[in-house]
Amino acid sequence: MNKRLSFIIFIFLFFLALLGVRVSLSSSGDITIQPNPIYVGAFFNGTSVKITGNVPEECDVIVKITSSKDRLVFRKKGRIGILWMNVGEIHFDQVYSLYHLYSSAPFSKMGLTKWSLLKELELGYQVLEKNALISPSGLDNSQIFKDFLKLKKKEGLYTIQIGKVKFLDLKKTFKSFELNFWLPPNVHIGDYQVEIFGIKRGNVLTNIKKNLSIQKTGLVASIYSLAMDHGVLSVSYTHLTLPTN
Repeated sequence: MNKRLSFIIFIFLFFLALLGVRVSLSSSGDITIQPNPIYVGAFFNGTSVKITGNVPEECDVIVKITSSKDRLVFRKKGRIGILWMNVGEIHFDQVYSLYHLYSSAPFSKMGLTKWSLLKELELGYQVLEKNALISPSGLDNSQIFKDFLKLKKKEGLYTIQIGKVKFLDLKKTFKSFELNFWLPPNVHIGDYQVEIFGIKRGNVLTNIKKNLSIQKTGLVASIYSLAMDHGVLSVSYTHLTLPTN
């Protein structure tokens, strides 16, 4: 595709955006992720990641990086007498193992105030709490989710950072942005979705999606493959310290 045709397509998409039409671009949109894939070896200690791209000139930007939704199992610790002991399990369904959210400005300044849109795009911890399915029943779900969120933030797997996305330069009808962020060493192997929203006056004008792959390499990959072949992998548990009756 030559530059002239690319420019014509961009102008067409831009005018659709001016009319309030949400433009959904494919994973081959004008977005660059470096490095991608990310290789995890024996001495992996986390890594910095850079995302760059273009949006219409009047847009603010939100970048969301998420794992697939899954079931996470936690062991609940409680005090029995003078001892702290495992007192049960708590299951979280429909939750992300990783949720990173970055923006160029506060949501309120973007005009993102409608709960229905925040829920649709899954923007913010309140939305995640509403979507999470916690079992067994009869628990204080609000407090449990707060403890879950506190743990995930401490691990570096959940974060929301306002103003982290920076704009670089303006080129005719669009502008470039850049995001630099850190992936912690405990990030899970697998494919992650990077989603970029171009926001103007509370409306989503552009929505670009791209995959970020995290893969094992070297000795770590060999051990992981051997474990998979022989079925010796076990469920990983995390402890939540919660009060007991």
